[in-house]
Amino acid sequence: MGILKRVTFSLIGGTLFLLTAFLSFARTAAPESPGIVFMSERSGDPEIYTMRPDGSDQRRLTYRQALDVNPVISPDGGTIIFLSQHEMAWSLYAMNRFGGKLQKLTDLNVYREEPSFSRDGSWIAFTALNSGNSDVYRIRDDGTALQQVTASADNEKSPEWSADGKYLAYTSLQAGRPNSTYVMHSDGIQNVIVTNTTRYGQPRWSPDGNWLMFTTSGSNWDIVRVNMQDNHVESLTNSPGFDWGARWSPDGQYIAFISNQDDNAEIYVMRADGSDPRRLTFEMGDDSVYDWSPDGEWILSTHQHPSLSRRGMDIYRVRPDGTDRQRLTFADGIDSSPTWLPIIDRVWNREGLGLASLVILLRSTLHHRVRRSFARRPV
Repeated sequence: MGILKRVTFSLIGGTLFLLTAFLSFARTAAPESPGIVFMSERSGDPEIYTMRPDGSDQRRLTYRQALDVNPVISPDGGTIIFLSQHEMAWSLYAMNRFGGKLQKLTDLNVYREEPSFSRDGSWIAFTALNSGNSDVYRIRDDGTALQQVTASADNEKSPEWSADGKYLAYTSLQAGRPNSTYVMHSDGIQNVIVTNTTRYGQPRWSPDGNWLMFTTSGSNWDIVRVNMQDNHVESLTNSPGFDWGARWSPDGQYIAFISNQDDNAEIYVMRADGSDPRRLTFEMGDDSVYDWSPDGEWILSTHQHPSLSRRGMDIYRVRPDGTDRQRLTFADGIDSSPTWLPIIDRVWNREGLGLASLVILLRSTLHHRVRRSFARRPV
C-alpha cells in the first residue's frame, strides 16, 4: 500500500477511535473548572500535581530529580508552565496538562516567582537574573522568540499582562528610592510610570483592563488601584495591619486579599471599590489567597498549620461569602501554589476528559500515527 493511503487510513482510524470513545462515555456536566494544578512536597521534593475541584483524584505529573514549583496553566488549559531548579539554577519548563511533552523553554536563570501568560496564551512573561540584576522577558510557549523586555540598572520583576495583551505591568526595585510600578508596551518599546509608592508590588490588572491594583508601603501595607484612563489612585484598604496578595474575581466585581489586621494572616473579600470588606477565615495559623475559580464560585487558598504535631500546609477552597470551607489536601509536607484549570469543556466522559482534552489526545495520536507511517516507508 502506498505511503499516502497508509497515512490517510491511519488518520481516519485514529479519528474514529477517539470520537467513538468520546461518544460512548459522553455526559453533560456543569460548567465548572475541570480541576486544580498545584505543587506538593509529599514525595520529598516539590513536584507538580493535579486534582479535581473537590480534592479527589490527586495525580502526580512530574517525576524529576529537581525542585518543580509555581505552576501556571495556559488560558486554553492545554499547557502548564512551571519553574524547575536543577544544578542550582532555576529554569522555565512547559508540559501538557497530563504531564507529557516536557520541554525546557530557556537556559536563562529564572527568578523564582510565577510566570504570567498573556490572555490569548501567545506569550509568557517572566523574570530572569541577568548580570546581577533581574529583568523582564517574554517567550512563546514552545521556547521560541525569546525577547528581553527591560534592560535598566534596576531590578524589574512581577510582570503581569493586561487583558488585551498589549501592555505589561511590572515592579522596579530601585536602590535608595521607593519602588515603582511601570506599565509598558509588551514589546518593550515604551515605559510609563504608574506610581513610585509601592513597597511590595504585586501588580494585578482588572479583567476589563481599566484598573491596575497593587500593594503600597507606609506604616502598613495597603491595597490600592489605579484608573488606567487618568492615573487616579484610589486606596482600597486602610487597616491597622498589613494587607496584600490581592486577586480580582473573574467578573472584576470583588477582590480577595490577605490581611493580618486580626493577628493571623486571614482571607478577606471586598468589593472592587474597597467597600464591604468581609473576613472569610477564622482558624489559628496563616492563610494565603491564590486563585478564584473561573465561575467565581470558589476561592482557592492555603492554610499553614500552627501545631507542631501537624507539619506543613494544605490547600482549601471557600465560597466568597465565607461558607462551605473545604480542605482539599491532607498529605504530609507542603501543598501550595494552587491554580484552577480554565473552563474549556462542556461535555465530559467518565474519566473527566472533556472535548478539548480529547482534542489534545487526538492531535498527539494522529501525530504519532503519521510518524510511524513514514517510518515504515521503504527506502
